[in-house]
Amino acid sequence: MSTEETLKPKESGFQSSEKTKTPKTPSKKNTATKEKHLNTKKNIGDFFSFRKLISITIIKILYAVGIIPIIIVGICYMRGAREAFEYGLKYGWKYADHEEIVIGIAIGIAIILLGNILWRVLCEGWIVFFNIHNQLDSLKKDNSK
Repeated sequence: MSTEETLKPKESGFQSSEKTKTPKTPSKKNTATKEKHLNTKKNIGDFFSFRKLISITIIKILYAVGIIPIIIVGICYMRGAREAFEYGLKYGWKYADHEEIVIGIAIGIAIILLGNILWRVLCEGWIVFFNIHNQLDSLKKDNSK
């Protein structure tokens, strides 16, 4: 016997700790799989009964997609200001000056920055609205128990 082994008392004498066997318990993997399967059935039922809302996910996708047109509009505004300035210089437009292109670029940048900020605030407002619904639903479930 090694020095690390300890002896444990047993009814019929002493036994080393290496030889003792612990009873097998159900594996965590099996119970996790069963719980996941039950939760999937519950989630599908909640989805079809409109207790589970998918709006938050859709809003996040719409936010990501909505950024693109805002940026495109800002860039097009800046490019349009530049092209109008070049057109005015080419054909002798009497109002073609450098202030217009600077103002056009500033407005394009403002569209990009402020447009994205306002779009973000709008999407966050929708998400907050649906999160309030989820919180109220969870409170309802807690009170019904």
